[in-house]
Amino acid sequence: MVKKESAQRLGIDIGGTFTDLTLYNEDSKVFNFAKTPTTPSDPFEGLRKGIDKLGISVASLSDFVHGTTVGTNAVIQKKGPQVSMITTKGHAGVLAMDGAVRSVLYDIKGRRPEPLVRRSRIYEIAERVLIDGSVLQPLDQEELRQVLSQIAKTDAKAIAICFVASQMQNQNEMQAKALVQELLPSLFTSVSSEVSKHRGEFERFSTTVLNSYIGPLVHPYLKKIVSFLTTEGYRGSFWITVAGGGATGVEQAFTFPIFTVNSGPAAGVAAAAHLAELLGLENVISYDMGGTSTDVCLIKSFRPPTIRDVAVSGYPNTSPQLDINAIGAGGGSIAWVDIAGEFKVGPMSQGANPGPACYNLGGAEATITDAVLVLGWLNGKESLVGEISLHSELSREAVSRVGHCLGVADEYRIAEAIIDLVTLKMVGAVKEVSTGRGHDVRDFALVAYGGAGPMFATGIASQLGIKKVVSPVRPGHFCSTGMLQSNVFHQYSRPVRIMTSEATIDNIYSIFRELRTIGEKQLIGEGFKQSNMRFEERLSIKYPQQHYELEIPMAPSIEELEKSFYTAHRERFQFGFTERLMIMELIVDAWGLKEKARIMKVPTKINKLADALKENRPVRFAGSFVETPIYRRDDVPEGICINGPVIFEELGSTTVVQPGWVAHVDDLGNLILKNEG
Repeated sequence: MVKKESAQRLGIDIGGTFTDLTLYNEDSKVFNFAKTPTTPSDPFEGLRKGIDKLGISVASLSDFVHGTTVGTNAVIQKKGPQVSMITTKGHAGVLAMDGAVRSVLYDIKGRRPEPLVRRSRIYEIAERVLIDGSVLQPLDQEELRQVLSQIAKTDAKAIAICFVASQMQNQNEMQAKALVQELLPSLFTSVSSEVSKHRGEFERFSTTVLNSYIGPLVHPYLKKIVSFLTTEGYRGSFWITVAGGGATGVEQAFTFPIFTVNSGPAAGVAAAAHLAELLGLENVISYDMGGTSTDVCLIKSFRPPTIRDVAVSGYPNTSPQLDINAIGAGGGSIAWVDIAGEFKVGPMSQGANPGPACYNLGGAEATITDAVLVLGWLNGKESLVGEISLHSELSREAVSRVGHCLGVADEYRIAEAIIDLVTLKMVGAVKEVSTGRGHDVRDFALVAYGGAGPMFATGIASQLGIKKVVSPVRPGHFCSTGMLQSNVFHQYSRPVRIMTSEATIDNIYSIFRELRTIGEKQLIGEGFKQSNMRFEERLSIKYPQQHYELEIPMAPSIEELEKSFYTAHRERFQFGFTERLMIMELIVDAWGLKEKARIMKVPTKINKLADALKENRPVRFAGSFVETPIYRRDDVPEGICINGPVIFEELGSTTVVQPGWVAHVDDLGNLILKNEG
């Protein structure tokens, strides 16, 4: 009898510096991890190398979950293809007009990004839908044929169909889409009413153009992976993580690649919420510091907040996303002195290539990684992820060059200044999502992960007054592990524009039932049973003259909806009025619930803490070197408590416990750090 091969699930997170892989065996409940440098020119190469490093047969996998940065990078680096836009006659200037709110209020040098579609590539068509959804003018199909004939003669690779008020009635847009697919089937096509239901034309058009801009790059990348999996004999499910905090099928990602933008950090936040629930920590702040950026998110009652009004490199994106605050501060962030002599760290990053100076791959600029190596926080005797040798002398030289620009000869002082400045930036990022929104940050624990997060966590927490930090098992692979804990996610919405005084609870429930039916059909098609589905209903509500809206969970009555809005408005903005309200949109989140891959600590064979000790080395804290014990984290026994300063090293990450903190290893293998100072 042939023994059945164990079912395995694989999560792959491609970051700006490293590609992380987490493999989970569903039978043995054992995890394996791999990390390999990202290849910016071909992200698939890092993915393939990581799979080879794990030494697995792709055919043995039952689940393949992937987070891609291809779309995000295309927008940031402006490497997308030429896009043509077809819009309602008289509205060619919408993208150039920008929205009603400036993203930078007080920067006199601030510039709006150039539109992703040049004015010469925007074509107007006779058609018109009114805001009440009635069709004032049907689509002029003959005129559209002439326009498509012109587009066919250009180098456009994609088309964005953006008609006014199409979110209320998309008959004209769908007719246009059918004609484009008939006459120009090779062009990637996005339709605004399918991509976004946002009421504002500028935001909805921008999101649709973004979808078309990244589509011709994301589509072939995903097809390459599909081809690879098929060739290797894979027969399981292929999921792509989305920014809303879950995953979607690859076919959805083909059509709506905009949903994948900033999806990697969202997987980490989802994992942080799951870990918080396991540990009984109702309020946490997730803190993810990688090679190029830091992402923070405030999580209350185990539920990360969502948002649908954000920007990607200055371009509005209304697709559903977790409310994550990102700043340019990562291990590869460059320390530099500007023309006025001001000392700065980031947002520019050395990335994976050439990387920090210590990599000896051609990078000469001092980075955060170089600074922590100079201070002894990072082990200079071992290769990073087993592949990259670290050269401390190159770090000292790079840091000294920064000191020369500032007139300071002591490289240790400069290295500390780099750490102090980037810590201050990250403290600001945490404050923005906590105290900046009316929350007392001291009521939260900090969940620190990413390659560099646990290294800086106790320093950040000390400045904020946070008393507890959690460094989870394998923090350097937390996002890729989070992909294996992500449920399948879809969002459906219906714009309504109705006053609460005119709305009835029966009509609202009727629309919600229609949206739920669509979600059920989608999830059934993806293999989910009714018992494994969850639906969340909420309404987008605002004061009639207000520009912004708040999303409020569904309530049993209109009166309770109004009360919930008033309470939420006061909590968010510190004021509110009991006036009439307008319901703008009804929203349903549909979740396909998957079995979560719960990390369990593999029992160590070591019973004594002393046997987990690697070495003692001088590490600099607060201006002086302290002889500090360095432990192999995987070997530290459960239940042990250790006073800081102490450092725990493992594959892909290092946890630095500063003086005044105490580290405890819980029964799951997490490091629970408490401030005893």
